[in-house]
Amino acid sequence: MSIPICYESCLSDEALDSAITDYLKVTAENERLEKELEQHEAEQAVKADTAAANGEEYVKEEKIIEKLDFQPFNCVTKKFLICIDTMG
Repeated sequence: MSIPICYESCLSDEALDSAITDYLKVTAENERLEKELEQHEAEQAVKADTAAANGEEYVKEEKIIEKLDFQPFNCVTKKFLICIDTMG
């Protein structure tokens, strides 16, 4: 009797290296986007304060950012066949 075993494995040096590289890139880009959003909000607050001082009404501009997601791990399909002797 034989039993096939098939599974996805991401336990390799290449998968680890690509995961670390992706993590560093995505984290750096998300931090840059957060700083950009904070800068935009600060500019909007200054404009709102200036408009309030002049007696004008100011509508803040909303800036929407989309954070990047991490890529899935690089997996390789592993296939094994287990043979079992059932004759005693």
